[in-house]
Amino acid sequence: MKRRVFFVLLTVIQFVFPKLNFAQAPDLGTTSTFSIFTATGAIDILGSSTIMGDVGTNFGAYFKSPSSTIFGNVNNTNSTSAMAAADVATAYNDLVGRTCGLTIAGLGTLRETLGPDTVFCLNGAQTLDGDLTLDGQNDPSSIFIIKIDGALSTTASSRVLLINSASFCNVFWQVNGMVELEISSTFSGTIVANGAISLLNNAVLNGRALSQVGAISLSNNSVTGCDASGTPLPVVLTSFTAEILEGNVLLNWATASEINNDYFIVQRSKDGIIIEDILRVNGSGNSFIVSQYSAIDYQPFDGISYYRLKQIDIDGTIDYSDFVSLNFKKTGDIKIYPNPFNTSTTITIPEISNLVECEIRVYNVLGEEVIRKSIKELVTTLEADKLLSGIYLCLITSNQEIIHADRILLNR
Repeated sequence: MKRRVFFVLLTVIQFVFPKLNFAQAPDLGTTSTFSIFTATGAIDILGSSTIMGDVGTNFGAYFKSPSSTIFGNVNNTNSTSAMAAADVATAYNDLVGRTCGLTIAGLGTLRETLGPDTVFCLNGAQTLDGDLTLDGQNDPSSIFIIKIDGALSTTASSRVLLINSASFCNVFWQVNGMVELEISSTFSGTIVANGAISLLNNAVLNGRALSQVGAISLSNNSVTGCDASGTPLPVVLTSFTAEILEGNVLLNWATASEINNDYFIVQRSKDGIIIEDILRVNGSGNSFIVSQYSAIDYQPFDGISYYRLKQIDIDGTIDYSDFVSLNFKKTGDIKIYPNPFNTSTTITIPEISNLVECEIRVYNVLGEEVIRKSIKELVTTLEADKLLSGIYLCLITSNQEIIHADRILLNR
């Protein structure tokens, strides 16, 4: 009962006196663009980790697995890391010196929503074993500071949730000890620690991991940092491709992370000058895992075409991808007749002269190729007298790309 009364009182104080013990963001200096940094300690990035932002250590070994990706600069034992080492110490000492607005009993039992602009303090080591919600009260500039005089750990699948315009770039955790984010947990905010920082398998960090002293280790993690102005890094496009598929153009793209991504527009052009919008695909909003997208242009231009993505944020901000080009040769109406058939059928390709290395490939229901035949004429006969009755997949390819697919029925 006493705990319940305490949290009700805490919530009332935050909403009635929202500027009590107003919390200013610490000056991170050079470390503001780092997603991962330790002044003294090794960095190990294992598995398939994705990091948006700079990475570095000023004194210690560095390892990154080949399957991990860093979208930022790596600064190890250079002039930039030396400045960052000094700046992370300054930021840590700044946070240590902040006056506590409210002292919280512990994260392990905390299930209330915290408002902004109050310095929250916790004594001793802490464990977050559920969801902690930070409410920005519709103010994108709202600041959250949480000071922990001890180590910090999270349990599997625990989360730090942000609502009502709260930004993870404005959340700061000062931890006097080591930090461990458990498997599949989601953590938000900049960690400024005085100890080692470990992200276990599939943990997600939206913010920064900064340490005065201690190793930092990752294992199949996603880390999304902030820019120098304290803004979450935007949509990170990792690939955009176009290929011919069954007489159409298949477009595939992927993002490593998305911040406030509303939607994509696929654009097409014959010359790279006159550009038209052809398709719209909704984005993932805010995502810190790899997202895959695809779209099909069912009416592609004949000849060389140029495609690009127009990406629109929720606030209307627009960004563009680079163009990808494709040489599409129209084949007209490919016909297979008769279908069903009993011993043979004919395949008609009106514009066979436009195709290179054209072939017929026939597959049974087990996916086994049973016929492969080169096509050089307008009309080609497909003999199937050695096949059993049944349904088959017939593919027409040109230069190893599928330009037509159809089911054919052999009915003796």
